[in-house]
Amino acid sequence: MRLKKLMVITVLLFVSLGINALEERTTFGQESRLVKAVSRKELELEAKLPFVEYVRHKGYPVEAHEITTKDGYKLTFHRIQAKNQRVMVSKPVVYLQHGMFHSSDVWITNDEEKAPAFILANKGYDVWCGNVRGNGYSLGHTRLKNTDAQFWEFTWQHMTEYDLPAAFAYISNLTKKKINYIGHSLGTTIMFAALSLNIKEVVDNIDKYIAVGPVAFMRHVHNPFLKMAAKTDMGNALLALGVRDLYTPGFQTLRHKLVCSAMPRVCSNLANMFTEGDDSNRNFGREIVYLGHAPSGSSTRTLMHLQQMVNANAYILQKFDYGRAKNIEIYGQATPPMYKLTRIKQRIYLFVGKKDPLADTQDAKVLAELLPNVVYREYNFGHISFMWGKDMSYFNDVLKILSSQEEEATKKSD
Repeated sequence: MRLKKLMVITVLLFVSLGINALEERTTFGQESRLVKAVSRKELELEAKLPFVEYVRHKGYPVEAHEITTKDGYKLTFHRIQAKNQRVMVSKPVVYLQHGMFHSSDVWITNDEEKAPAFILANKGYDVWCGNVRGNGYSLGHTRLKNTDAQFWEFTWQHMTEYDLPAAFAYISNLTKKKINYIGHSLGTTIMFAALSLNIKEVVDNIDKYIAVGPVAFMRHVHNPFLKMAAKTDMGNALLALGVRDLYTPGFQTLRHKLVCSAMPRVCSNLANMFTEGDDSNRNFGREIVYLGHAPSGSSTRTLMHLQQMVNANAYILQKFDYGRAKNIEIYGQATPPMYKLTRIKQRIYLFVGKKDPLADTQDAKVLAELLPNVVYREYNFGHISFMWGKDMSYFNDVLKILSSQEEEATKKSD
């Protein structure tokens, strides 16, 4: 028992240092060789500013909207538009949804000209950056406190069944527009599940769906952190110690103050130990900013759901496995129901990284074969490089799709 507790404490140390926030290994001399466009002081400021203040600092109009789900969670969504202008209601809408252990910040914290949310805003889009339950911007509830154990009794399937429908209904009602959806990582997972369930609020209001770093299957995942979590049943071990939430704002603030602001390389290297070793598209100069905004919070049960996806070792996507007795109580059957991806009717654009340790190309290609209407593209990226890369030219393809200029859109491509 003592050994088990020691293992969990060690894991929590790495969690608090943000092991999943970045993906490529840095080398000691590289950062010093970069020509920095902004001062250290500016980077430190950007590392500390929350979304609204950060966007205002950059000169963009911004709004914060509270969206309440049917089960009572209060989600904060951030809306931005073109620099030095006012928010207008006539623009085409794009909804950006972050991945696991991230927040809306992931879409704005690259260099301004490379950050997806700013690119879209300056191209004339009405940009909505979502935050799912449990991250640092979505810790409210109509009945529960986020210190209550019950608050954290959710997995990503609840984001599918409650967060996405609430967001689509709210944005559609306010803008009177169809919604283009761009998901990254877990933001793709919850959308695959929602479309397979034919959730009315989503399917009635979605326009184009671009899945960046798409995660539906994890048979070939080679992210060491997730593989270790799955093998050791880390989630249950954490719950046994009373740890129901991960990466809460207190952990992030303490980590940043004690380590990352003074020694960003230390944080980055510890993070990279658990991910891939490629740094070809790493924007080294902004590490202190990234580490100031990630990771963000989620529930231990969401980590457990990802563990289950890894342990399934199959091309299936299913609801959370509570165990036989509770599965029967909740689902009416001994095993969790499957999400039937072949039922999805919408066209889906898959943006896959050739060096992605989470959304491996083998898994992504199987997904592409299962989806009835898909366009498949590969890029020489890892996972978070789609958000924080120094080369963001792939986003030109995103813009073409949004403006309906994509070529051979009706064909699957290799």
